Amino acid sequence: MFNIVFTALAGKYHSG
Repeated sequence: MFNIVFTALAGKYHSG
């Protein structure tokens, strides 16, 4: 359940 949140966060931070 945390994998999804972590992935979304990582993608957002990586795209920032």
